[in-house]
Amino acid sequence: MSVNNTLSKCTNSINENHSYVRANLPVITIPLFSGKSSEYKTFIGLFNSLIDSDTRLDNIQKLYYLRNFLQDEPLCLIKNLPLIGESYSESLIILKDRYDNKYKIINDHICTLLDLPPITNSTAENIRSFVCAIKQQLAALRNLSQPVEKWDQILLCILIRKLDWFCNREYQLQLNLKEEPSIINFLVFLEKRAWAMEASMTQPIPALEENFVRIPPVGIYRVASYELCDALQELSELRFAKL
Repeated sequence: MSVNNTLSKCTNSINENHSYVRANLPVITIPLFSGKSSEYKTFIGLFNSLIDSDTRLDNIQKLYYLRNFLQDEPLCLIKNLPLIGESYSESLIILKDRYDNKYKIINDHICTLLDLPPITNSTAENIRSFVCAIKQQLAALRNLSQPVEKWDQILLCILIRKLDWFCNREYQLQLNLKEEPSIINFLVFLEKRAWAMEASMTQPIPALEENFVRIPPVGIYRVASYELCDALQELSELRFAKL
């Protein structure tokens, strides 16, 4: 009995510690799903992990939560189903059939790359946001078994046009014409440029006063012009006097 009591106390202690650790973790929120195919996998993965796998909830409660995390078209697809247990599995099937479309998901990621806003002002922040968006879409396409490693020339043709004139020129100047450019080198160039811009912002701007010729005020020129006119007038009078 003493052994069993000891094991029981240890188990209770472990459970209490586990609950304490979970209680101190930040709350995981499920984003609302509005029907964008590229966001379906993320949404349903979080929902299954936090709601569907929770054994404390029955199907009616799960369906209620599912409706609360949907908006626009996805909500319209299932909102007329009766709030009963059988409707929960039916709702999941409807959403899967509508949004778990690999072709549509791939197409959405490619369109996001094509529609990236151009960099009109190449600040470090804008460049990093541009690079982050590219990496995110390429990673998503790679996870969908797309051969993005073979798309370098097509992607470069699209993305280089989104750079501002100065950034584009710097990229073209550093290219090795004997090697085929790659999207990896393109992203490395942009990251280095963003880092250099951030580093240079921390350096004080050197004094440039010694490199400039001081220009006297306008009034001095006016006085000088008046004096020149008087001298020319006197010279003219003397000339006519001699004649």
